[in-house]
Amino acid sequence: MKPKRMTTELTGHKLSTWPLPYAIPFSDVDHAGIVFFPRVFTYTHLAYEAWYNEWVGQLFPESFLEGGAATPVVSAEASFQIPMRHGDHIILDVHCEHVGTRSFVLGYRIYDADDRQRCVIRITHATIAYSTFQPEDIPDTLRNALNRQS
Repeated sequence: MKPKRMTTELTGHKLSTWPLPYAIPFSDVDHAGIVFFPRVFTYTHLAYEAWYNEWVGQLFPESFLEGGAATPVVSAEASFQIPMRHGDHIILDVHCEHVGTRSFVLGYRIYDADDRQRCVIRITHATIAYSTFQPEDIPDTLRNALNRQS
């Protein structure tokens, strides 16, 4: 059976655009001179934290360290179109693709200044009580932020 191919078109509404605050550093590339694939997940998490801090109105770690909900990743996938290299400047669009009762899906589009799509990433987050690690509904402040459009 052939595996299902990930679509490279994002659905849902755009939450924000986040330029990576630096050119891709040498430490992010592998021996082939391209971004080592797990680094895109670091980029998406940086964008997620920046979006969360601004739109939810609370610093990301405070939301769960103070007894609130945590949003661990339960699924992640990436589709690469054009290699990213040392020195490239990239931009990330953050999209909300789905909001459920206890989980949500964010899509990320990584592209360059010429609007060439480099990579698409989809990440599913669950919401849990940080103190017990038991599932809980998405908090209203987060749900409201996820449903806002940029």
